[in-house]
Amino acid sequence: IPLAREPMVVLCAPGHRFAAAERVAWRELSGESFIDFHPDWGPRRAADGAFGRAGVRRTVGLEVNDVHSLLELVHEGLGIALVPHHFSRKPEARGLVTVDLEGPQQPCYESVVVLPATQYMSPGARELMTLLRSDGASDDTAAP
Repeated sequence: IPLAREPMVVLCAPGHRFAAAERVAWRELSGESFIDFHPDWGPRRAADGAFGRAGVRRTVGLEVNDVHSLLELVHEGLGIALVPHHFSRKPEARGLVTVDLEGPQQPCYESVVVLPATQYMSPGARELMTLLRSDGASDDTAAP
């Protein structure tokens, strides 16, 4: 069940060549070193998919296991990152530059909830899902 959808943005240090730009073209990202998460993490999958759809190859120079490490490495100028926009609003991101991507392939990051069928949910999970559902979907449509 979808919870939120937001754009992904490029984060860079103030001294980076993209820092003065409002937008950056996909082709300009080629050759940059990226800081990202393990390939199984949601933001990494979203970024990999966005680059694939844009037909741009990228190099992930550093992989991290948490958002704060990613932001710190970007601060240090060790690479840039393509991340969900809310990362740029974290206190640890203060001082970093957020740059939008230009062109028709605007990547988005979706936060979702995947739960078993209703009969397998705890009472608390059932109540939460009742609050979250706005489309009137039947309980049978939940993912197994």
